[in-house]
Amino acid sequence: MNIISVEITNVKGIGNRLFQLDLQPNKPNILVAPNGFGKSSFALAFDRLKRDKIELGDKEYFKGSSIN
Repeated sequence: MNIISVEITNVKGIGNRLFQLDLQPNKPNILVAPNGFGKSSFALAFDRLKRDKIELGDKEYFKGSSIN
């Protein structure tokens, strides 16, 4: 099963965004983008991913607010 899109909501550096991807299972996948694109925030979201939600610390919310 390939992952074709990932939606990230309220993560520092990203805000709300839908990423169109083509991630292949059991193969290396590399995210390449210019500075300031949100690569580290994207990695943070995956690092915090739980089975059914993303759990962020207080300083990791977009614009510092869990309400966003």
